[in-house]
Amino acid sequence: MNTPTIKKILVNYRKKQDGYRHFSVLIPIIEIDDEPHLLYEVRSEDLRSQPGEICFPGGKVELGEHHGETAIRETCEELNLDREDIEIIGQIDDIVTPFNMYIHVYVGIMDVDIDDIEPNEDEVKELFAVPVSYLFDCEVQEFKTESLLQMPADFPYEKIASGREYNFRVGKYPVLFIDFDDKTIWGITARITASFIRTLKDLSQEF
Repeated sequence: MNTPTIKKILVNYRKKQDGYRHFSVLIPIIEIDDEPHLLYEVRSEDLRSQPGEICFPGGKVELGEHHGETAIRETCEELNLDREDIEIIGQIDDIVTPFNMYIHVYVGIMDVDIDDIEPNEDEVKELFAVPVSYLFDCEVQEFKTESLLQMPADFPYEKIASGREYNFRVGKYPVLFIDFDDKTIWGITARITASFIRTLKDLSQEF
């Protein structure tokens, strides 16, 4: 293979996110008493994955589906809403986890009254809303965890410098906690929340 051929192959290549499971979530903004709130779900206790935990609506991106469409579809399914009830207004930074999850985060305004939402009981146990003003001022606890490589028994140490004594890097992964009334928002949902508030704070100076 020559250089011109390599150039032809790569000039129109679009990189893949091989090895990642792609998910999209929506940060729903809902007005209560003329004040913006973020809407959270408490997952059903009957779900196999993370029962009873607090989250934003979202789910796995289906083959050929646009990431934003996933966020809308999942929100409609979980909250029994129509697409016309949701206006996507932007995105914030994606999140990549050590667990091979690539999360696309969208922000949307929901044109509904919270008391009129009747969520899918198979997926959602309850809903609650937190004022954006509270999130601007509340304490966010952050704990740095370490991700260590666990090598298989047949790992070929003899092929690398220093062998078993090789100094492998240790990954740092933040785990956040936000308390509101009797609820604790933590993990990825807290991280997404904190990222959203940080984005608003950083960019609000421009307006």
